[in-house]
Amino acid sequence: MTSAELPRVALTAVFVLVAAWFVAASVRRGEGPTETSPARGTGRACDVAHALMAVGMAVMVWPWEVVPSWLQGMAFAVVTLWFLMLAAAPEAAHRAVAGDHPMDAAMRGTARRLANLHHASMAVAMTWMVVTLHGHGERMVMMSHHGALSTASAGLVALPPPRAAVMALAGYFVLAAVPWLAGAVRRRRTHRLCHAALSAGMGLMLLLP
Repeated sequence: MTSAELPRVALTAVFVLVAAWFVAASVRRGEGPTETSPARGTGRACDVAHALMAVGMAVMVWPWEVVPSWLQGMAFAVVTLWFLMLAAAPEAAHRAVAGDHPMDAAMRGTARRLANLHHASMAVAMTWMVVTLHGHGERMVMMSHHGALSTASAGLVALPPPRAAVMALAGYFVLAAVPWLAGAVRRRRTHRLCHAALSAGMGLMLLLP
């Protein structure tokens, strides 16, 4: 293992652990007597969505294609729509889902929507990475093999995404992990630590060469 691979190995381990935790949380959910059936189902769907995002991140850490890019993009698009729907839904539809957001209790309804919008933004960023960063090399190889790319158009396809946009996204996701981490330390909630790990890991992954 080279020194350049160490960050990828560390991020992969974190993402796999987070995915395992959300899978276990989905299995455990509903054991309490106070959780209603609709809330339990919504909560389990969110746990599965988070686990799927964590697995997707573990796959995307590495430069080679383990899962077809189109399949990754479709999965992340579904996750995006799910969290956008929760952000727009009445509070009763997801009361058991995003009460884990480390914000003031008086802002609980708004905080839940902000949490789901944050999760949606991560799924959007992952879709964008599949299309522009990880899907880039695959498109070049396929097009060059078929001889369908001229020299002029090759220059256009080869343009990387704007570095400023990548840095801005990375900074946002790293900074967004801070309140999750603070909530995890203050209230000793593992799920908040997992959200912090996903957000910070997403930001760091964007900075990988």
